[in-house]
Amino acid sequence: GTMYTIISIGGGGTSNADRRKRGDDTRGDHPIAYAAGMHFKMKQGLVQLVKIDSDSPLAGASMKVGDFVLAVNGSAVATISDAVRLLSKSENQEEDLIPILYFNMRQLRVSLVDKVIGDLWKK
Repeated sequence: GTMYTIISIGGGGTSNADRRKRGDDTRGDHPIAYAAGMHFKMKQGLVQLVKIDSDSPLAGASMKVGDFVLAVNGSAVATISDAVRLLSKSENQEEDLIPILYFNMRQLRVSLVDKVIGDLWKK
């Protein structure tokens, strides 16, 4: 299902080394981009989180590797460039709290199984 998390990347929450570490990385045929310690790639037309650095503001949040980013700070994310640009813009403006809207396949599967099997099980 669709969920959200709030991260803190402004006001010193992100190290200078991490601020320098954003951009594109090509591994094989899959371009990967990163910002704020989050690494992204495109999968099935959506921006997917593929890695979280241990010092990322997302470490310990509800969003996990494999989730799909839908919006950052109220702006839709359609491409990896959108995700990197919006996170970088938020870092540069040193905003304290940044909401991230994301899609979680784990929760969708649980909901579908509960709905389908739950209804059958009760009969």
